Amino acid sequence: MAKKRTLCGTVVAMVILAASSGGAFAEGELLWAKRAGGTGGDRAYGVGTLADGSALVTGSFYGTATFAPGEPEETQLISVGGTDIFIAKYDLNGKLVWAKSAGGTFLDYGSGIAVLPD
Repeated sequence: MAKKRTLCGTVVAMVILAASSGGAFAEGELLWAKRAGGTGGDRAYGVGTLADGSALVTGSFYGTATFAPGEPEETQLISVGGTDIFIAKYDLNGKLVWAKSAGGTFLDYGSGIAVLPD
């Protein structure tokens, strides 16, 4: 039986994956947590999970934001203006798959993300 995982929250630019009811884990059991960001005003605003258990996170950052710090997948994003958007994908074990940025010279925010079936 496949393990059901549900992304249930973000704290500033931290992703927390916890189990929901009906899966192979106890409800609310912490599966993994990851830190991302920098010294600027970094925020994660939207999260979603894909059918394979991976998670997508979007939000905003200012200056330089580091994803998977100290890990082989470490990725740094640098804002081109004020606040820029980030989108990051984590696999079902919390390993960073990729992190990308978008934005212009003004204030940009990734305030939500939708996950569609393939």
